[in-house]
Amino acid sequence: MKIALHNIGKIHDAALELNGITAIAGENNTGKSTVGKALFTIFNSLYRLSQRVEETKFAQISSSIRDIFDKFNPEPSYLINANQIARMIQKDKEKYLDEDFADHADEILKLLKANLVSEPSDDDSVAFNREMAQEMVEQIHRVLEISKKQMFIQFFGLRVNREFAKTIVNYHHPNTASSIKLSIKNNRICVALKENKIDDVDGLMDLQTQAVYLDDPFLLDEIGKSTGLVLNNVFTKLGMFGKSQVSSENEPTHRAHLKACLQEIPADDMKSAIQQILVDDKIQKIIDKIDGVCHMEARQNGGGASGTMFFEAGKQRIPTANISTGLKTFLILKQLLYSGHLEENGLLILDEPEVHLHPAWQILFAEIIVLLQKEFGMHILLTTHSPYFLRAVEVYSARYRIADRCKYYLADLEGEDAVFRDVTTATDEIYQKLVLPFEELQRMIYDEDN
Repeated sequence: MKIALHNIGKIHDAALELNGITAIAGENNTGKSTVGKALFTIFNSLYRLSQRVEETKFAQISSSIRDIFDKFNPEPSYLINANQIARMIQKDKEKYLDEDFADHADEILKLLKANLVSEPSDDDSVAFNREMAQEMVEQIHRVLEISKKQMFIQFFGLRVNREFAKTIVNYHHPNTASSIKLSIKNNRICVALKENKIDDVDGLMDLQTQAVYLDDPFLLDEIGKSTGLVLNNVFTKLGMFGKSQVSSENEPTHRAHLKACLQEIPADDMKSAIQQILVDDKIQKIIDKIDGVCHMEARQNGGGASGTMFFEAGKQRIPTANISTGLKTFLILKQLLYSGHLEENGLLILDEPEVHLHPAWQILFAEIIVLLQKEFGMHILLTTHSPYFLRAVEVYSARYRIADRCKYYLADLEGEDAVFRDVTTATDEIYQKLVLPFEELQRMIYDEDN
């Protein structure tokens, strides 16, 4: 897998390989986090793309049928099974896509009459008129005509606006063409951007795994609090319909997505099944490493998004707010393993994971990251400022024989723009950057003593 960024954020050019562990080091404000956000945005916009397009269209057709039916029957004593009608329409969608789609109003009327949930009362009559059917057919046709490319542009655009606060192009060159390119095996997609808007998309693919982005262990403390998210409607964005509640994205930012993943705590009746799964060595190795520093299990008061997460250590109940920040980082990984979100050939993005970790725990965390790659074949993108953590990644990747799956990049500035250099065969350049402040401090102490 490869990602290439041109004039994105502070980055002028960056081309990175992600076929194992990819580490980016460099000073602050050199575009390291931008790579992770861009990768998360395009990767998850492609997740099950075809299926999500069909699901979104289905929901919109169902909603439109229901809304128009209610418009012509404002106070009915009966309901219409709009979902069943929508399923039948999608099954025979080519009929409604042809040029003579308006001729299918009679068929819509038959479907409506056949899918009343209950019979109307004696003093109530059902409005089954051609005008209503015609309006339904026209809106169904418009929904079905929307292309996969159009839908991707909306999915991607919503994520970009949330992740980059509507400003994704290089702010030093706002009028210069920008692009994000993702290549996986023989598939390639290029998203061209201009003036912070999507200009064009070339190539599409369906991905079967999602990216998980971790940059803030304090997210655990937020579990159980209302997110207050107002979800956008892709069809409203297209200027088609204003009433539908269909959402194109349930997790529009990497933080909201991670929170949703963490809230999936296995029920007690699933515990035995999960324990059986953990017998598998590749999972157990990692769990054992994590349990070495935090032998805790996630629990939840209530259910779903309204539940409050806490942890149990033996019989002791510990609120998340009372768990050290360093432990939270390990617990997040553990919970992602339990919930199945760290999966075979998946993508994990870690933005400065060593923050809040003692050097000894940085080394342990590096070993866990290497094991995740080795046992799950995961693609892992990480940024770091820590020579301890980076060196540990190098050492453990050699010990576990995955050194050939590791790439190292140095982010630096050329004038106002960030550039990325592949230093896989010359990682000393990274360490020189990372230890330079300490060496300068040592020289200062030496000069004062002498």
